[in-house]
Amino acid sequence: MRGGEWVVPGLVTAGVLVTPLVDPRALDPWVADDPAAVLPFALALSALAAYSVLRGAHVWADPARLTWEPGDDRDKRVRRRLLLTGGVRFAAVFYAAVVACLVVGEQDSKALISVAGFGAAALVSASRKSPDGLLDPAAAVVVAYWPGLWVGLGTVLGSALGGLWRPKHVPTRDELVRGWRARQVRSTSVLFGDLLGLLPAARPVRRLRVRGAGGVVLAGALGRWPALPLVALVVLTAPLVARVVTGVPGLVWVAVAAYLAALPFAGALAEVHRVRGLARWVPARKRVLVAWTGLLALVVGGVAVGGVALLGLPFEPLAAPVAALAVLRTVTRPQVDYAALGVVPVGMGVLPVGLVYQVLRGPDLLAAGALLVGLL
Repeated sequence: MRGGEWVVPGLVTAGVLVTPLVDPRALDPWVADDPAAVLPFALALSALAAYSVLRGAHVWADPARLTWEPGDDRDKRVRRRLLLTGGVRFAAVFYAAVVACLVVGEQDSKALISVAGFGAAALVSASRKSPDGLLDPAAAVVVAYWPGLWVGLGTVLGSALGGLWRPKHVPTRDELVRGWRARQVRSTSVLFGDLLGLLPAARPVRRLRVRGAGGVVLAGALGRWPALPLVALVVLTAPLVARVVTGVPGLVWVAVAAYLAALPFAGALAEVHRVRGLARWVPARKRVLVAWTGLLALVVGGVAVGGVALLGLPFEPLAAPVAALAVLRTVTRPQVDYAALGVVPVGMGVLPVGLVYQVLRGPDLLAAGALLVGLL
């Protein structure tokens, strides 16, 4: 967008963001009137934001500029990018906490202080040579479930202050180039609606003989073990968010948690489906590979369903097969066809219904399956 093209979307976005601050009662059908749930809600969002910051997505540089750009300028640019991306994430969390406080009609200073504290801790940990990269989100979850343990918040803040004495983390050329490549993949995937490109890439798995479709699926899952912290965060934070956003049925939260937990480990099937040449090296038919991937997604989804049930959400065993089928539909979808946009005029403009349908292939089955299970 250029020039005045930003005016209308900007006004609409500003109106949507300001409305809850001016008229909090507008969110009454969606948000629970439970002051005790605000602090865990804010801490859950803080944990997700801290994990996002600590992934190091801000560490990247164009390889062409690395040959002539001074090192000091490059490091300053990386630090500014960290402050910008981290600040935006925690500003969104702070906004959500403020809105929750306004809706329940009680100002929870602990929630607002916690968001600011964990935001500062995450930024310091990301900029220093800190060995405890997962300490901040883990402590946020612990304090969310046991609000009386404010020692957890003190531990994180102490870690952040202690990190000030550590030397600054200066990214190497390999780290910057690796981050730039990952950013290019993410940008291209989002631009062209290829959300499968956002799945974590597999790492080499040693001492594992790949035999048959089961071995391929198992190797693909083991190669994506770095996704385990995110999966654990999704399972741990879903019940906390559901306590506040009661306008969404508990079954939906269970199905979404199972779907997000199983999706990263279906990457092997996604790669074989997207890259036709890889199918020559897989010692099994695609149907067998799909069956093994479905079985793995069913197991992971079942574990997620049991986990969120132990943490307060309703136990919905049928959500696991629904999530598994949605995962299979997601990773086996065809390439996006931009000739079939299916443009439909709506309200202030047009909506590419055909493109939306193609991008949401998988989540649409999850929503339909959750609705069907809810009617049973």
